[in-house]
Amino acid sequence: MKVIVKAIIFIGCLLVSALVVIYLIISTNPCVFFRFVYTFLPDVNALTAISQGDDAVAGEFPYVVSVTYNDEHICGGFIYSNYFVLTAASCLMGKSPWNTAVVIAQLSLIQPDVDELRVQALSFYIYPEYEEVYHTNDLALIKLNQPIPYGPYVNFIYYEEVNDTDTSATVMGWGATQSIAHPIDRQDEVRYVPHRFRHRFHSDRYVGFYREHKHVSRHCLIKSRKTGVPDNNERVTNGLQAATGDFPYVVSVSVGGAHICGGFIYNQLWIVTSAACVYNYLPSELRVTVAQLSLISDDPEETVHAVYRVVVFDGYDYTSGLHDIALLQTATQIEFSSNINFIPYDEARESPTDKGIFAGWGATYEGGLATSRLRSIEVTFGSDCQAYGEDQYYPNYMLCAGGAAVDPGNPCDYDEGSPLVQESNGVRFAVGIMSKNKGCGATAEPTIYTRTMPYYPWFAKVAGDQPTPA
Repeated sequence: MKVIVKAIIFIGCLLVSALVVIYLIISTNPCVFFRFVYTFLPDVNALTAISQGDDAVAGEFPYVVSVTYNDEHICGGFIYSNYFVLTAASCLMGKSPWNTAVVIAQLSLIQPDVDELRVQALSFYIYPEYEEVYHTNDLALIKLNQPIPYGPYVNFIYYEEVNDTDTSATVMGWGATQSIAHPIDRQDEVRYVPHRFRHRFHSDRYVGFYREHKHVSRHCLIKSRKTGVPDNNERVTNGLQAATGDFPYVVSVSVGGAHICGGFIYNQLWIVTSAACVYNYLPSELRVTVAQLSLISDDPEETVHAVYRVVVFDGYDYTSGLHDIALLQTATQIEFSSNINFIPYDEARESPTDKGIFAGWGATYEGGLATSRLRSIEVTFGSDCQAYGEDQYYPNYMLCAGGAAVDPGNPCDYDEGSPLVQESNGVRFAVGIMSKNKGCGATAEPTIYTRTMPYYPWFAKVAGDQPTPA
């Protein structure tokens, strides 16, 4: 009996020791463990493996790069500019730039290709809000120590917001060929395959990155660009993308290069926007961009102006949103053209048959980030905002619009300050600026705008007169 007990204890100790060893292996080098396990598994190719695609040819994907660490491929990436490559933050965590390089114009990992060049990394810029556990905001920039030479096999690629109405895309890379893989199982040749969207990619542009949890490697996601197409998101993006000169009076107010609000040109030195957007910022922190359509690429005549002075209406109340209006004085004069111009303001016409036009860079979903393209929607009047309560809706200073069944959507986050416009005898007038709402969908409550007309004495006192319309 004692011998049996000793044998059981001995076997138990062996099992515990084996589990400890397995745990240490997985925690320090999981690839070794998975490679061992994979040796005893049947050769089953995952249906989503990139090996189902076709071999790429020279120059087909000139923007795709291989990110290497100690001369071994670890991730893909794309050329953002001649000094920067964009990749996943999770690829670079815990690694040193000195051991990292980017290989351009590469098809094969094992033999040189035409124009193939290895460029040493200089520094990493991990997105500040990257979250390691859930891999949210999984983006990083690699700065190189020398410029990338562009040519027929090497070039950058633009990025843009994803078009949700198009459900197809292309993915390419040196990804693993099995659903349980290790570095040695990676493809030697870059391959690509059509890909169907399974999730909503909020940060997709021309190229975005996603992480397939069943695969070791990351892949590039390529999105074809389509313009002037309505979405079906039931937001301000449910309208059409603006074209050059459509809204010459609309401006973007930004902080640190990031759009925070809209506004409109009052005259050559003053911008009207929402007090809630700017009351907590110093003038030196704010910028105003005119003639802008895209937040991520330059547009014709696009100009950025520093802000010299911020004037918030004295009676502004943050809690209720009463008098939610402010003026920004630019440090330099705004030069008018066909793409840049002021807009006069006037009293709104508010019968149920009246309509207005709203344009902004608002989020495409509630709680989201600003959209990359200026878009517009048509807004109806005759709405009732009493549901907000007497302490939130003051009809003498606030305008209620939208929220009807016929409205395609409402303004959303980052639309604050953008103007609501009506037209009379071929002339557009700013009748309000977006202040607040309860949700962004087509079934949400109407939006509350700050009226412009009640503030004419304040406008004249602070900013002077508007130019005479041509």
